[in-house]
Order: sequence, then C-alpha cells, then structure tokens
Amino acid sequence: MAATTIARVSITDDDGTGQTGTIWNNAQLVAIYDDIDDLFKRTTAGDLTFELENTDTTSTSDTGFIARVGSGAAGDPYFQVTNGTTTWTWGLDNSDSDAWVLANSAALGNSNILKITASGFQGIVYINDTANANMTTGLTINQAGADNEIFTLKSSDVGHGVTSISETDSFMMIAKASATGGGVELWSIGGSTSSLILKGVAVTADATRSTAGVAPFMAQGYIGSGVNAVTVGADKNIAAFRDASTTRFILDSDGDSHQDVGTAWTNFDDGDDLVRLNAVAIALARKGDPLRSAFVAHIEDQRAVLDAMPGKKLVAFNADGHHFVNMSRLAMLHTGAIRQLGMRLTKTEKRLASAQRELRRLAA
Repeated sequence: MAATTIARVSITDDDGTGQTGTIWNNAQLVAIYDDIDDLFKRTTAGDLTFELENTDTTSTSDTGFIARVGSGAAGDPYFQVTNGTTTWTWGLDNSDSDAWVLANSAALGNSNILKITASGFQGIVYINDTANANMTTGLTINQAGADNEIFTLKSSDVGHGVTSISETDSFMMIAKASATGGGVELWSIGGSTSSLILKGVAVTADATRSTAGVAPFMAQGYIGSGVNAVTVGADKNIAAFRDASTTRFILDSDGDSHQDVGTAWTNFDDGDDLVRLNAVAIALARKGDPLRSAFVAHIEDQRAVLDAMPGKKLVAFNADGHHFVNMSRLAMLHTGAIRQLGMRLTKTEKRLASAQRELRRLAA
C-alpha cells in the first residue's frame, strides 16, 4: 500500500469541541473520544449506511461487529434502532442473568418482546414474558389479554376459504378455550374429507385389559383440585364428541358410553328381530366358523335381510371382508328382539293359563 493515507470516514464530536477521529483505508481506527455522541450523521436527503466487508475468502478471515462492556457488573452492550417515535433495542441484559433481549423501548428489560436465556446447552425463548419456573428448555409465549390465536401454522399451498375462523392460508391454530379460565382450543382447517388426524406410534404394544392398560394413543381427562389435577370422580364425563356445538357422544368415568339418539331410535317392530340377529351372526361370522359353514348357502339371503332393514344400515358390507357394524343400531335390534321375545312369552303364558283354567273346568 502506498505511504499516502486517504481518510475514508471521519468521526467528529458535535458538542463544539472539535475533537475528531479518523478511520483510514487500512482499517485502523486512529482516534475515538469518550464524549463523542454521534459517530455518523447525515443531515441531507439520502441513505447513511455503515458496512463492514472482508473480501478475503480464506476460512480464517472473519468479519464481526462487537459491542463490549468491561464485566458483568457493567451496563448492557446493545444495539438500537429508532425513528424518533418507536425504538427497538436488542442486546445482552447484564441485570437479567445475561439474557439476550429484544425490547420495544430504549432500554433492555423495559417492554421486553423477546428474551432468550441460556444455561450450558439449554435455553428458553420467551415472547412477551420473562420467566417460567416449570421450563428448562423450550418456548414460552405470553398472550397477555388477547383471546385470539396464540399459535398458527400457515402454508402458501392452503386456501380453505373458511376465513370466519382464520385466514385462508392457516391450517392449524391454537387458542384459549376460555378467555379467563384458559384451556386449549385446537383448530384444524382444510383437507377434503379429513382435516384433523392424530397419530400415535409406540415402540411396544400392550395387551393389558384393566385400569392399568395403556396404548399408543390415549386420552386422559382430569379435574382441578386446588393446585393438583385429580380424577374427575364417579359417573362424570371424561370426553365428549360434538357435531358443531351439539354433544352427540359421551364417555364417562364409570366406563359407560352415552349417545344422543334423538329421533334416531328404531324399535324394528316391522319384522322378526330374532331372524335379523341370526342374519347378523351368520353374515359376520369368520370364514371357517361352524355357524357360517352351516348357513353358507344362505349368506346372501341373510345380507338381503339386513339391507332391507329400515333407516341406516345395520351393517356396511365391504369387499375386503372387513364389514362395519353400527353398534348403536345393533343395541336397538337387541332391545327389539328382547321385547318381541317378551311379547311372545306373555302370549304363551296367557295361553297356558287359559289351558289350565279349561283343564280345571273339565276336571270339575
């Protein structure tokens, strides 16, 4: 490099003392003063850009910008941007266990929006919060008083159009179930005929048929008792399935299931329910089952009997042999069969009573 030096940037103190510092073309800072407040300033129209560039391409050639304080007892090393109305500050907050903070203010620790803590290789990211005693590594989001979406997943491929619920490219959202009580409301929007699919993959299977049984997919319900979560108690609802806002199916803590039959209950009094139950047993019996073998020639006839039943089909027959039974309507059919047996038994008892009276009359 030639001996002649060319000033690239001049640093001037604007407090009237005339103290200056100069950065030369060999990237050596000649002078900088403690009382300089404005290092770079532009007072006319145009851009003002500070750029560091290292054009060397070797692996040991880095470019960095360092803000440093003397120790952890000193003030905060930070960066700041402002337009005179809004100020954002981000940097290392010495007074908050050396957390990395983004604040919507001129000082770290005031109006924090984002905070990142680190302990070894563990860390927590806070959004609009500063602490979570129950988290070691993870993400904590404080929604403050907002009641809308707290977490949303989007995709440019999605356009469901259900914008009364969420924006058209949103396909999964989480919100509070209750504005003041909390809880989780999980929304899945989109898909064609399926939207929300929950899948559980376990490495081992369990065959325990008791209150200790587990499975790859489980749903557990609790009730709050002070600071603890406990069993919901006897004969209380654990889970409910709804059509929009109308409950249709409930599982309770006694192991019972309840469903809204509304006007859907059918007594099946238009035919012989015992014949229909036999048809179910024959049509659904596995191959090789003696019952099926005995009536194999009549299976199609039995299927016709089931298909002819009123209302929704009792059995949905599928080509792969995995037929689906409507268990609710099967219970209705059981009820109908028992009622019909009861009526037949009553008629038989009446005939027997009449015959006994006639025998006594003849004996007299």
